Amino acid sequence: MNLKQLKSLIRETIQENKKVSRNTKRKTQWKSLIENATLKVLLEAEEDESNPEVETAASEEAPAAAAPSVSGYDKETNTKGDKASQLIENMFDNIPAFRASMDAMGAGWGLGDVADDESLAAVRDEIFGDKATALKRLANLNKKLDDGKGFSKAYMPAFEGVDVDAVANVLDSESAHGEPENMGVDFEEEWNQTKDFDKYFEKIGGQEADTTPLPDDSAKVTEENVNLYRWSKLAGLLNESDSFTGGGEHPFPGPATVMNGAVGVGNSAEVKPQPHRAQGVAKAYLTKGIGTGDKMSVTKSQNLPHNKMIPSQREVKLGKSIAFAFKDIGKDMAGAFADNEGNILDGHHRWSGQEMRGYDGDHEGVHIINRSSDYSGKGSTPKFLKLLSTVSAALGRPTKLK
Repeated sequence: MNLKQLKSLIRETIQENKKVSRNTKRKTQWKSLIENATLKVLLEAEEDESNPEVETAASEEAPAAAAPSVSGYDKETNTKGDKASQLIENMFDNIPAFRASMDAMGAGWGLGDVADDESLAAVRDEIFGDKATALKRLANLNKKLDDGKGFSKAYMPAFEGVDVDAVANVLDSESAHGEPENMGVDFEEEWNQTKDFDKYFEKIGGQEADTTPLPDDSAKVTEENVNLYRWSKLAGLLNESDSFTGGGEHPFPGPATVMNGAVGVGNSAEVKPQPHRAQGVAKAYLTKGIGTGDKMSVTKSQNLPHNKMIPSQREVKLGKSIAFAFKDIGKDMAGAFADNEGNILDGHHRWSGQEMRGYDGDHEGVHIINRSSDYSGKGSTPKFLKLLSTVSAALGRPTKLK
């Protein structure tokens, strides 16, 4: 698919969505409409731009490909809309259809380990009790997502548990926190020379690195990553893009990519970031704040009550949330991140799985980032997330698309 064909498909898809929006009298914001249409186009474009090497890498990361769509269910189906409530209905009234829909939403989210329908029904009743309770929990989950102050997954920080020391290092301009070298991001006044990072980079005579070094096996590149970043940069249509271009202090490079000069470590939960090896833009960003006194502390492996946790991501996947509920995954957050105000920064599906179970206990193993005063309060959440997503990219962690 070339650029002309892409533009044409985008226009057609937007008009199609506008008509649906008018007919159903839904109050859909124009930017959200554009984002939804663009994402749909990107997924269609992905099918037209096959790359054997990319497909091999993707298959190594997820051995079994997602099953074809079943009555509209696929890997992108989230917890909002009629499909989600229909899945709950089928979970109680039509278990074969429920199983088929779960399989269609992605490899690994099926319930094949629950041997028969009778066993599945028994587990279901233990978790939910009845259909009304399950539907109520789904509604409460979506309300909490709607009340959050964050962004879609493509713009959320993508930290792994092993990143905690590196995150603590770059958010504390005065201490290395056990890392080989001290780092420090400049995120508060008084600014080092200038608030505008591009001006700072030019002033210090910075040059972009020739390449972004990537360890052999730790940074998988999928066609979806490449397409989303390429077309969002060209078309500028993603809803959150405006939010990530203002201010100038944080040079977020875009979804599913790392900052120029960062040592890319992909989304591997085993490989630690190497910020001391950064070059170019990433090195300048990670060291600009040294000596300024800017600091946010990080408290490792804490317990956090479920009922005090607030989602900061706008959507979660339906299949993954229901599978985590059935498999009781998420009480141990195992190195997920949140902030001291309860906002979840990483670990949304572990939270959503337990939300569907009606859990009201503590989550273990949560790394807490303590916001500084300039970033405290609900109104500062978007600014705080932009900082962390940029830090993620500078540490070599590309934001995730799913």
